[in-house]
Amino acid sequence: MAKKYTLTTTVAKEVAALTGRGTVISTDRLSDGRRNLRVMGWMCNDYKKAIALLEQVGCKVEPVMRKQFWFVGKHKISSIRVLENV
Repeated sequence: MAKKYTLTTTVAKEVAALTGRGTVISTDRLSDGRRNLRVMGWMCNDYKKAIALLEQVGCKVEPVMRKQFWFVGKHKISSIRVLENV
């Protein structure tokens, strides 16, 4: 029997396969029904690709920004929050 993945995990696996980065994929369910997607090894552009793909299939996506202290005014995407089946 094949393992059933969520839409968020499926898109993350596709982006990881395209970019060659992304060793550990974590999609934790939040209390409000959204999923928090974190992928080890992803850069900001990888998260942007995943955001674009998830929005194309009808999900509501919100990036979680983290400030980088060694660059003044720069922010980095540390994870994305996904609401599936909007």
